[in-house]
Amino acid sequence: MIDYDYITNRPSPVVPTNAKAEIQAAFAFVTYLRNRHACLKDAQMFSRDSQVLFVDGQELLASQVFSDWFNGESGLDYSIFNKVRSTALHLLSDHLPVVKGLMFAAGYRELINQQGMLWLNSWRSPVLHHSDAKLQAVDLSLFDQLEEMIFPVPEERMYWQSIIAHLVQCPEERVPVGTILCGAGGTGKSFYFTGVLSKILKTQVSTSVCWGERSIAYSWANCLLMVFDDPCNLTKDTLMRLTSLVSQPEVKGEAKYLPSVMYSLFCHTVLLINPENHADMQLPKDDRRWFIPEEVSYPIRFAPDDGHRLTVQECQREVSDFIQDYLNQREQVGPELWDEAILYRYLHMAYNKQALFRGAPLTDYKRSWIEGGKTDLQLFVDDQLEEFGNPAVVLPGWIKEHMQDGDRFTEEQIRGVLRERGYVAAKEAVRYVDHEGVTRRCRCWINKKRLSLDGVSVTKQVRNELTRMDNLIYGTCNKTDAANDPPDDDTQSFIF
Repeated sequence: MIDYDYITNRPSPVVPTNAKAEIQAAFAFVTYLRNRHACLKDAQMFSRDSQVLFVDGQELLASQVFSDWFNGESGLDYSIFNKVRSTALHLLSDHLPVVKGLMFAAGYRELINQQGMLWLNSWRSPVLHHSDAKLQAVDLSLFDQLEEMIFPVPEERMYWQSIIAHLVQCPEERVPVGTILCGAGGTGKSFYFTGVLSKILKTQVSTSVCWGERSIAYSWANCLLMVFDDPCNLTKDTLMRLTSLVSQPEVKGEAKYLPSVMYSLFCHTVLLINPENHADMQLPKDDRRWFIPEEVSYPIRFAPDDGHRLTVQECQREVSDFIQDYLNQREQVGPELWDEAILYRYLHMAYNKQALFRGAPLTDYKRSWIEGGKTDLQLFVDDQLEEFGNPAVVLPGWIKEHMQDGDRFTEEQIRGVLRERGYVAAKEAVRYVDHEGVTRRCRCWINKKRLSLDGVSVTKQVRNELTRMDNLIYGTCNKTDAANDPPDDDTQSFIF
């Protein structure tokens, strides 16, 4: 493990007595660099403030850093500029700390000693440039509305706020919990992390759209918040691997052109997931590592003027308009002041630290992720199938028509559950007679296990089942002449 005590390996510069002006100036410049936490690494120079990597000491002295210091702070005549620069070059390796490289150690000192070698800490402590009174006067009502959109349940929102407060107040103590946030596209969840929290935590937020243990580990070990935005290759096995990494203290990773090493972890892991893409994700019954709040939904579902139900596209436009209002308000207040006001709130927020370390709470939505549990969508579809008598043939539209006012399921989501229940989509459309005696043509979903493939053609079975189900749902079928019946089709391959 890392010894986080500060141990310098270079003495402080002491100016010789009766030294010439250029020598005194050179020592003053080296002291200036030490105060800025500049370090040498294998003939490379790191400047903590400017975040500039200098190839060697000569490049540093030829850069704007030396010129700005000489012209602004030295008070010397420009005639001895070159003498001061050459003298300072000889002093750098004797008086600046020599570090092996950069290391992210949240909450710890700027120089880290590990097995006799110094590392420069890349973590940045929160810095506020405005007074407390000015920060407290900022109206953050739009930010509050945004958090209410992302975390609609008050208790779950408070738990999430505690996580962020802990990240900025006690970053050295990693909470052994990750977050899985589910929600359809266009609900604002990605903006909350990439457009809001990333501005508060600055470079200490890392985002990825693909999971790869070795490729992600280095970024994971160098941030406070690791966000996977609907990862394209997330599977059950990947989720289980992530579950073990959420609480472990170290991870093996590698930076580009560097060998693999063990990195200490300080970050909180967040998975932003579209439920349609990851409907088969499940967790063990005793899971305590994942915090899964209520699914993010569209905040406005009914138009205020005539009360009609908004379409998904209209809801997404409402969210987009809200985000634009948020950005306009942030710009009007001032981006730096706005972001610092949010950070100030988290820095001074009281929270229950013990509750965070007891493990993730069992939320109502998390129950659907536990083995044996079902989502609201799965429960709804199963209830309708049971009410229909678990038919061999079904149309997703029939199920969707039975939604209540509070339901927000799409036909695409319903088709996903039908697929889980053993139904397959017919490759071709089939004609059937509905309850009004009208011949219709549709693409249906078929459970092949519930069809008898002996004697009667598949097409005829499907057509008869569609007619029976249409009558069951909508009423009694009008009698029609046999001449009006759709022609029989003995082809049995249209569903295979």
